[in-house]
Amino acid sequence: MKREKMYFRLIGSYLALCLMLLGSFPGEVFAGMVPSHVIYSRNGSDRGDDLEQIRQVLETRLVSERMADLGLNRTEIDTRLALLDDDALHEVATDLKLLQKGSDGVLGTVIALLVIAILVVVLLQLSGRKVIIE
Repeated sequence: MKREKMYFRLIGSYLALCLMLLGSFPGEVFAGMVPSHVIYSRNGSDRGDDLEQIRQVLETRLVSERMADLGLNRTEIDTRLALLDDDALHEVATDLKLLQKGSDGVLGTVIALLVIAILVVVLLQLSGRKVIIE
């Protein structure tokens, strides 16, 4: 009985360590050379790049149909975009990037949880326990 408790404590501590390690890694890490115009701009963004990203999203069929339903035409949208300052424009472009990605971290979390669940089931099977799912 003592040996069994020690075995399950070992498994529990191993799983806790795995969860701590998985939680300590950042979601996205990028490395590479950065052009000098990005370094010397105020907030690391270029107004032209941000405008281009926003226009690409606005040109999609679903977005253009929704804008037409709201009563906005292309010239009104362009004038409203021209009124935005650099920071606000960059914030809109960043938000659109995140919407297009569709939350990357969820898939990694789901995979990690599945791997942990499979590991627990295998360890229980190896220890002679039965897993019954009702």
